[in-house]
Amino acid sequence: MIIGIVIGSILFVLLVLYLLIGYYCFKIAFVRKTKTQMVPTDIKLKFNEDWYNNTPNEDIKIDSIKKVILKGKLFKVENSKNFIISVHGYRGNKKETSYFCSKFYQKGYNILMVDDRGCGESSGKYITMGCLDVYDVVNWVKYLNNRFGSDIKIILYGWSMGAAIIMGASKYLNNINVKVIIEDSGYSSIYEEFKHVGKKNFKFIPSCILLSSLSIFSFFHGISLKKNSAISNLKESKIPTLFIHGGADDFVPTNMVYKCYESLPIKEKELRVFDKSIHVCCLTDYGDEYINLVYNFIKRYL
Repeated sequence: MIIGIVIGSILFVLLVLYLLIGYYCFKIAFVRKTKTQMVPTDIKLKFNEDWYNNTPNEDIKIDSIKKVILKGKLFKVENSKNFIISVHGYRGNKKETSYFCSKFYQKGYNILMVDDRGCGESSGKYITMGCLDVYDVVNWVKYLNNRFGSDIKIILYGWSMGAAIIMGASKYLNNINVKVIIEDSGYSSIYEEFKHVGKKNFKFIPSCILLSSLSIFSFFHGISLKKNSAISNLKESKIPTLFIHGGADDFVPTNMVYKCYESLPIKEKELRVFDKSIHVCCLTDYGDEYINLVYNFIKRYL
């Protein structure tokens, strides 16, 4: 009887520890307000705050699933039918992509910079890392079509989490006027990304325990670690896609971009790895070369 009590007590303690691991990981990964920083501190993004702050624009908001209100900024170019929807990275905001967007605004593209759910000015208690955000992108596309007509041409641009989001959204946007996807440093799936980050940051916790405990709390908040992943949804995409990644990226490992590239079953695709760049720093490191690469790919399929 004593042995049974001891074993039961040990199992109870292990269960509590298991649930605490899941709760802690869920909190730092998905809860909007957290003091824990998982994103590398050596990332140097390239901004154009002068353009962002001083160029005429319109504040936009739309309703999306789970009663979330999404917000964005529209920078309109007169008489242009080409639109870029720009999607930022993990725990970021729409201003992140201001340098890239300013360059394409100057080239005559309308720019819609959006805040992901749980980020920036958009509402939402949780960051869903693509699981639900893919439907938000679909709703932004619908907004542009309803307002400006279905004859416009839409390009999706995103980096890091934003890149994973637009790749995940791709299968829902076939046969309409989304003409091109430009993804930079996107992860293949939430599951694989947490598996990688877990091995780096939680070295003493086996991946199977970390991921399974995290999945429990994610599930009860409507977030799946595998649903709407880039690598699975790309298999059903027909949209020309440019894949960009840094060869020295250790936050979203470079091998993920090769998996995503291979998942897209069409010929209208291109892969470029900038060997020396870390996570989302290809634009910072290669500037004009990066912009020209993206511009030429867009022109090929627009």
